[in-house]
This record gives sequence, structure tokens and C-alpha cells, in this order.
Amino acid sequence: MLKFVSILKSGLARFSASTKPRRLTILFAAALAIGKVFVLAFPSNINLNVNTDYFTDYEPTAENILNGRGIAGADGQLETRYPPGYPFFLVVAYKVGDVFHLDREKVIVGFNLITGAASSLFVYLTIELLFGASIALLTWFLWTSYIPGLVTMLLPNSEVPFMLFFFAAVWAFCFGAYGGRASARTGVFAGLFLGVAALVRPIAVFLPCVFVAAAFVWTFSSSKPEQRDKKAGLRMAAAIVAGFVLSIAPWELFVRAKVGQFILLSSNGPASISEGLVFGLTPASAGEQLNMSTHLRDLMERANCERGGMRTNSAILRFVWNESVQNPRGVAELAFLKMRRAWYGMYSKSHEWPLIALQLPYLVLGVTGLASLFETRKENAAQAAFLCSLVVYFWAMACVVVPLLRYMVPSMAYVMAFAAVVLEMVCSRLSLEGHSPIRRSWQETP
Repeated sequence: MLKFVSILKSGLARFSASTKPRRLTILFAAALAIGKVFVLAFPSNINLNVNTDYFTDYEPTAENILNGRGIAGADGQLETRYPPGYPFFLVVAYKVGDVFHLDREKVIVGFNLITGAASSLFVYLTIELLFGASIALLTWFLWTSYIPGLVTMLLPNSEVPFMLFFFAAVWAFCFGAYGGRASARTGVFAGLFLGVAALVRPIAVFLPCVFVAAAFVWTFSSSKPEQRDKKAGLRMAAAIVAGFVLSIAPWELFVRAKVGQFILLSSNGPASISEGLVFGLTPASAGEQLNMSTHLRDLMERANCERGGMRTNSAILRFVWNESVQNPRGVAELAFLKMRRAWYGMYSKSHEWPLIALQLPYLVLGVTGLASLFETRKENAAQAAFLCSLVVYFWAMACVVVPLLRYMVPSMAYVMAFAAVVLEMVCSRLSLEGHSPIRRSWQETP
């Protein structure tokens, strides 16, 4: 054990002594290598479910764009079920594959690996800015070795490019708010990145609200009233909204001109939400049914019968309200089921017990680390609260639709940050001199 700690100290000392661009290059190459090894080592006998949205929406839209037919779906009409961000990502991958005569799916996997490695750098930079280099490095390692995150790279998944822009938005916001560079410029960049992320996956549609709230919390987080710059907070909040609107406005105006109505990023919202009311009726891939009480099953069966009329969000709200009056126990059980399954659920309802076993250590360490931050590092409370709000946001959005782990994967990067706080403390206690090899390597840097 002591020899391992000595080797670790030596390696980390050399790493930390290098320039920041060199460190980022090393981390990028290492993340790329981890992803490539995972892709090569992944057992071929494990069947992964390719998202049906890829075949029904994304692939046909990308093909139509590539062939000059515009942003059209499989039916030849304007594709409004999903925004065009991911189809354009696929267009680039398809074009590269066609030019170099490569298999398109392999090119997509290659793009996923590169994009995932770049995403990990934004995670590292964000946590380094907020909590220091040692916790950032541990977070980077936990994130790049996180199996559900690596699995997203094996297949065409819109989560991969989404995470690049989402993590970039979080970094830009933290760079401005907590890095001492709060300005309209950093706010605009955060908003622009958020807008591009929303054009890839509309799950980000309400994230600007979280960022704006965090900007106001940052404004009033100083314990000394004279250090509170209210104007800077207002400028940053306004800039975030402006950047977001600038990003999505071309698509929104284009859709309005084509279909004559305003559609906020995606027309598929009601369908996705109503599916979240009936997901338990679909058998698992092995044929078994989800274990549900009579109250919950009755709710889902009624929702299934009335689903044809749930074409708007207001219609869905009316159904849920009526059920909460007539069947409150069923509604409560549905809410609890969704809150639980969001951390491990699969669309096929398979491999869920192994996923529970995988997720639990991260979650336990994450909650412990978050509590430790609030207790022992009160100066970082606002930063920790911001990251926690991002996790809660994705959790809430996953509970609105079918609760799946894939929707939670982006937020797990920040659960890793809280877990890294605990691991850093453990490393400190293991070190003979009272400091972790990771922390010490940075302390020894001139």
C-alpha cells in the first residue's frame, strides 16, 4: 500500500508540475483511452437497446438534411418532434464516414469518444474552479470511469453531444460567478451553451431558470453586504437569458414560419409526459411485469385508456388532478416509483439490480460529501447548492416522463464531485503525513 501511495505521489507531482494546457491534454488523451478500452472490452453478448428515436426520428432527419431535403422527418414533413441539434451532429458523422468509406455507426462511436473526452475536461475545469485541483482530479476519474456514462458512447445517443454543451454552460457560469469574472460576457456564453444543449436535447429547456436563480443566490451569498454587487448579478442573469434566446431563436422562428405556431423546442412533450403515466404496463424484455399495487395499476390503466385525449399538457394536468382527488394513493405511489426508478431504470426494465448496486456507492458518497461541504466548507456552500440544484433539476425532469437512468447521467458528474470530497478526505487519512497524495502533489508544486 505504501509503495502504491509513493508511486501515486510521484506521478501526480509530475502531472501537477506541468502547465495547464499540458494537464488538459493528458486528461483528454486519458479519457479517450478509457473510452476506447471500454468500447473494445464491452461484451458482445450483451444486447443494448438502441433508442427507437434514433431510427424513427434522428436518422431519417439526418438523411434528409444530408440529401438536401431540409429538416424533414421520415414522413417528409418538417421534423418538430425533436430539435435539429442531434441530426446535424449525425450529418457530420455520416459525411465523414461516407468520404472515408467508413461504417457510419463506427464513426458515430468515434465521435462519441472524442466528444465524451472533451466533456470530461469541462467537468474537471468546473470542479477545479469550485473545490480545488485534488477534488477535480478525483471527480474526473470517477466520471470517466462511470459505466452508464461510458455505455452512452457505444451507440447513437443524443446525450453525448448534449453533455458537451451542458458541461460547457456550467463551466462558463461558474467561471463568471465563482471565478471572480462575473460579467455580461460570461453570462451570454453560459446562455449560448445552454441554448445549443437544448437544441440537442429539449430536457434543457428550463435550465436557464436554474442558472438565473443561481446568479441571484451568488449575488447575495457574500456575508458582507458591502461586497454584494446586485448589478453584476442582474447583468449576468439577463445575459444568460439573452444568450439562451439567441441560440434557440433561429429554430423557433423557422418553425413558426413553417407551421404557423409557436413550438418550444419540441412538439413531443405531451406524448413523452403521458408515456410516463403508463410505463409500468409495458412488460420487461424478459416478459415479467413490473410489481405494482392495485391502486397504481388502476391509475396506469385509466391513463392508458385516456391517453388518446392527452394531446396537450393541460389535458395531462387535468387527468393527474382528477386522479389525485379520486385515487391519491395511486398518484403518491406513482410519484415515489418515479423518484426511485430515475436512478436506475431502463426502458427494457433489464439489468436493474446490477444498476442499483452500481449506483448506491456513488449516491451514498455523494450525499455524504454534500453534507460535508455544507458543514466544513461553508465558503463553498453556494457552489455546492448550485451543483445540487442541477442534480435536482434532472431528477425532476426524469420524473415528469418515463423515469430512466439515461436522463440522470449528465447530472451524475456532479454527484461524482460530492463523492470525490469524501474520497479526498479518506486519502488524507491514509497518508502518513496527514495529506492525501493527490492534495500533497499540488501543495508541492512551486
